Amino acid sequence: MIYVFYNPLANNKKAKKDLSLIASLLTENDISFFDVTQEKNVKSLLIGLSPKDTAVIAGGDGTLHRFVNMLYDDFGSPSSIHAKLLFFPSGSGNDFMHDIHHSKEKKLIDLKKYIENLPSVSINGKIHHFINGTGAGLDGWCCYEAEKSRQKSDKPINYTLIAARGLLYAYKPFSATAVVDGIPHRYNDIWLISSMNGRYFGGGMKVAPEQDRLAKDKTVSFVAAHSLKRRQTFRIFPEFLLGKYVRRKNYIDVIPAKKITVTFDNPVTIQIDGEAFPNVTSYSVDCVR
Repeated sequence: MIYVFYNPLANNKKAKKDLSLIASLLTENDISFFDVTQEKNVKSLLIGLSPKDTAVIAGGDGTLHRFVNMLYDDFGSPSSIHAKLLFFPSGSGNDFMHDIHHSKEKKLIDLKKYIENLPSVSINGKIHHFINGTGAGLDGWCCYEAEKSRQKSDKPINYTLIAARGLLYAYKPFSATAVVDGIPHRYNDIWLISSMNGRYFGGGMKVAPEQDRLAKDKTVSFVAAHSLKRRQTFRIFPEFLLGKYVRRKNYIDVIPAKKITVTFDNPVTIQIDGEAFPNVTSYSVDCVR
């Protein structure tokens, strides 16, 4: 039997429109749909599935992030689920899908190999595993502003307008110290300081063009955009869309790493797979379980 766990709030509350497409992509007719915002027994349903069953997770990168962390927190590992796990991208950004398929075409993705042995980030004493990336800077600020807008209104969130407002005047750069595999780095005027498991975040920004989420020697890409004045960002940040920024050696550091600790001079907002966590003074990333 096939169980489809979908998030109707994904893609600015348009994700439910994808259910007929999901059904058409599945070969069986015996399909049950569960709204994850209403279904309180998702955990018990998952643990009771057999190898003959299939579970489909339908939503955006945030939905996938919460589902995967539930597997790690409650079951120890995604391998504890005996059923086949599939993912259908029904979000607005779909950075995970872009990294896997290099296409905007929506497909069912065989999930398990991508979520085993994920890197983790520790903030405020809690560990989160991340799919795409985590970090602070303009990305964390945009996620926080989007969440504030979401609480005030049901209107669709326009991340492009939020980012443009941040670049023009609203985002305030900060300073931090990063220890990357034991080597300290001091950064001022930070616009981005992230650890990437995939290549994309922010709905298509190619932040880590050389990152391989399935590499045998598991590392993340530490990316720091620093020492930038506001007027310079208008030239450099568009280059993130295509991953062409790496030539900016004076302003951009890209370092493969297994362990990272970032300590901020003052509390900031960080994002984990697009979810905002405000008032963070430090975070630590670890690729070794």
